[in-house]
Amino acid sequence: MKRISLLAKVSALLGVAIMVSSCVSIGKTQKRDKDVEYPETLHTLDLETGPQHYAIRQTTASEKAPLLFFVHGSPGTWDGFSGYLRSDSLASSYEMISVDRPGFGESRGGKPERSLIVQSESILEVVKKHKGDRPVILVGHSFGGPVIAQIAILAPELIDGLVFVAASVDPDLEKKKWFQVPANWFLFRWMVPQGLDVANQEILALKKELIRMEKDWDKIKTPVSIVHGDKDKLVPIGNVDFMTAHLEHTSVELFLKEGMNHFVPWNNPQLLLAGIQSVAERIADRDNN
Repeated sequence: MKRISLLAKVSALLGVAIMVSSCVSIGKTQKRDKDVEYPETLHTLDLETGPQHYAIRQTTASEKAPLLFFVHGSPGTWDGFSGYLRSDSLASSYEMISVDRPGFGESRGGKPERSLIVQSESILEVVKKHKGDRPVILVGHSFGGPVIAQIAILAPELIDGLVFVAASVDPDLEKKKWFQVPANWFLFRWMVPQGLDVANQEILALKKELIRMEKDWDKIKTPVSIVHGDKDKLVPIGNVDFMTAHLEHTSVELFLKEGMNHFVPWNNPQLLLAGIQSVAERIADRDNN
């Protein structure tokens, strides 16, 4: 009995530690009230690699309004950005999509996808389906940062702008936390909540993925905004230096804030919106010249 109690305590400690080092939700889409009429609609693409789930909010502007595409961190789901999708103000300027990244929510939730390329290819299918004749702006928070970078590298012809929000992209800054390795041991892994286990699996693989991708950053030529806080204890602000050093072939605008932590989309939405607007304006200037 004492041994079981000890294991339970260690498991609980691991779960709490991973949660603290991750984003807000644990990767399970919130239930929707059947009696509520939501402005966004839910969709799923059936791909060879599995279902790719997302939410879309139709724009009230013209059909050529930019497509604003949100990619969450680890763990997370599309509804981490539901507040943005439900903004009538944003819908008057953009069509908006927010995805469940592979491994989370309804996109084969519970099955870790460690490859940034596989994740990006899955999300790209949603981009292709909805792009039409309009620019696409990708917004990636935390782990979503390297995912949108990988998407832009794979399909530069489809992506017109990038907004990196507290993005974890520098392989040299990817340090394993003390609890991540034991949380990966079989003895403890089965006791870790599903969303947190998926997060741990993909984060453990991220450093190698970032090293592989590092040589390809010069392929990104679309306008970029970087939003970051100097009090981010989960993703160090040094990631900004990495991006500015590697984004040599495009315009980069920085939106840095003293005292801001990792949870920018919810704690400082105005700063994120400023980053989005900056990219949209540079795209418009490009198209008008």
